Amino acid sequence: MSSVAGGEKTEVVYGTPNVLNTEIQFFSNARLKVDTCMDYTRPSLALGIKSIRKSFLDAKDRDVKLRYITEITTENISYCKELMKIAYVRHLDGIKGNFMVSEKEYLAPAAPNNTSNIASQIIYNNLQEIVEQQQYMFETLWSKAIPSEQRVREIEEGVHPVSTRILEDQDQIINEIRRLNYKQRRLSVCSGFGGMQMSYKHFFDSIMSIVDKHRNGEGEGMRWATNIDKENLDLVKVFLKAGIQIRHMKNMPPMNFGVSEIAMAATIENQDGGKVQSFLISNDPLYINHFNSLFEEIWKDGTDAKQRIALIEEGADVADIEVIPSAARARELYLDALKKAQKDIRIVFPTTNAFRHEKPSGRY
Repeated sequence: MSSVAGGEKTEVVYGTPNVLNTEIQFFSNARLKVDTCMDYTRPSLALGIKSIRKSFLDAKDRDVKLRYITEITTENISYCKELMKIAYVRHLDGIKGNFMVSEKEYLAPAAPNNTSNIASQIIYNNLQEIVEQQQYMFETLWSKAIPSEQRVREIEEGVHPVSTRILEDQDQIINEIRRLNYKQRRLSVCSGFGGMQMSYKHFFDSIMSIVDKHRNGEGEGMRWATNIDKENLDLVKVFLKAGIQIRHMKNMPPMNFGVSEIAMAATIENQDGGKVQSFLISNDPLYINHFNSLFEEIWKDGTDAKQRIALIEEGADVADIEVIPSAARARELYLDALKKAQKDIRIVFPTTNAFRHEKPSGRY
């Protein structure tokens, strides 16, 4: 690529050799800093291609500040550890897209996602406004990323720092929950119809990954507690058919939440139309244990979805009907009703033996 001194321009450079030459020239032109944001496939290229590696080292020798954001994984950790000797490196989950920005130039390699091939074309820009915008973008990502040393410890030692966050951006919420779902072997969800809509629209493939693991003998699968009525009947059937265990709850808790063995997410908002404005997400064991215990209590008192669906489809007045699958819970409610009765009690027993069993207790 020819020198750009004396004029602002934007161009697309084609061909792998030309792309490499453009990147080398970009590093050579930098005097103060080079900030790089790349997906998990790129660190191997940064160090594996001699000319690019040399460009990094030459810039470092000129005291150019080098910063690099990528997703550090088990596959690329060795390259990232080498890169940490040259540049300041940070980790960001699920990062997509590739770009580099210096104090005066911007590059964006156009490489296919999830491949380690060298880009066959690259966008070059030295317009001040564009460069400043990309510098701001990098700073935003840098502030959200975690130190590479921390991520390396997570991978090599299985150390996961305790983190509790509130996410308020819809896209960020969707991406984070999808990412967590793909890591799960067990997931328990308690939500209303809006939560099911949101999951079906944005997370269903990641939910099915949990179901598939269970079918293959890994993990405990997916459970869902919700209030089943005529409005959500069709969607409940879709979830059941997919292999998700569902129980009907007469009285839903005042929040929607999901919890697994590694994380929990909750919102107190109504997920109307499959949207939500904020989510609390945490891997704090205190939160995880609390919400797992809460779900087990909710699940214990639930009614099998198939029984609930049958009642609705038979046209029964389901508003005041509740099936108690737990004998202990049924007896608890039965004894409580006896204690509260003031004038009259009417009970239907299935057999005369059941009546004889209760009569000696002196309750009648």
